[in-house]
Amino acid sequence: MDSAEKTGDVYNTVIDLSKRYEYIIIDSGGRDSKELRSALIASDIFYTPIKPSQIDIDTLGKMNEIVEHAKALNKKLQSVALITHSPTNPNMDDKKETEAILEKMVAKQQMPNFISSNISITYRSSYWRTMGRGLSVLEYSDNKAKNEILSLGAFVPRGV
Repeated sequence: MDSAEKTGDVYNTVIDLSKRYEYIIIDSGGRDSKELRSALIASDIFYTPIKPSQIDIDTLGKMNEIVEHAKALNKKLQSVALITHSPTNPNMDDKKETEAILEKMVAKQQMPNFISSNISITYRSSYWRTMGRGLSVLEYSDNKAKNEILSLGAFVPRGV
């Protein structure tokens, strides 16, 4: 597993890396930026993480607009809203409420550039513990976290 760091216009770097790797994961920092916009033009799939909160859900309108602009240059781009930081407590309805809101937004064409995902990443300490150790969750002892990441990988739409 290799990594690279690039700021600004990342398009040429992504295109170059795509000649050597089947999968490239780009973390553009969670805000509208030159990195995000240039990565969208070079990407097949865009996952935008959404915490189960109204504040994060409200960002989807802007993200939909950014993706729409990117799709004018990159017709193959697929976009997925991915629920992250879901509570592990089964008595909390945050995840279910967010899923219902996202389904309604997709059905009403409020997010026409996004497809739905039934994948959710919960709020587990394993995620930040592994980063601090330079590990992947797949190299750690938390099987629930491993299964979440594996289900995300299995969800990647084929044929892109």
